Amino acid sequence: MAGNKKVLDVQMYTEVCNQFEDINERSLKRRMTEADELALERKEMENRRRLDEKFRMWCNKTEEIAKKNDTELQFDIPYSDLMFTGCHSKANVNMYPTKSSLVSLQEPPFFATSITDIEIVHFERVSLAVKNFDFVIVYKDYVNFKRISSVPMESLDMIKEWLDTSDIIYTEGPISLNWSQILEQIRSDVGGFIE
Repeated sequence: MAGNKKVLDVQMYTEVCNQFEDINERSLKRRMTEADELALERKEMENRRRLDEKFRMWCNKTEEIAKKNDTELQFDIPYSDLMFTGCHSKANVNMYPTKSSLVSLQEPPFFATSITDIEIVHFERVSLAVKNFDFVIVYKDYVNFKRISSVPMESLDMIKEWLDTSDIIYTEGPISLNWSQILEQIRSDVGGFIE
């Protein structure tokens, strides 16, 4: 429960670094020596490590409290080695597969979709002649779909492998499809489509 509303998924984040840079700091950085820059870099790495440790401790304590209250709670960590770029809205962003979802949480608008909601994934514009492809996530309700475009062709095999391990069916083709029309046809005969 979040307030009075029952929720299944909750996202929490914290800022790791400043989103802006002070003009005075920038002028100081121009006068820094190499040793100063290395010390500043070490300090930033230590701050990130300390923040990671605090977050890990918070996750562990939260899980312990949930177990005491007989509540199921699970934290999902993105697989950074499976990261690929793609455009789910207006700009290319980093997309991270996790054990139970596909997320993009670094830049708004954020994107998160659960693997359990996905029926099928279709790769579009797959050809040796192009550098990028698109993929469409078709949800189990056969009403909604999500297109992620401009994914580098080098990521195709890695994404297919992740989908295989997640037991998600995928297909591919050389052209983009009209998914609104296709889903309308599927809804008229869902049993035939599943067969």
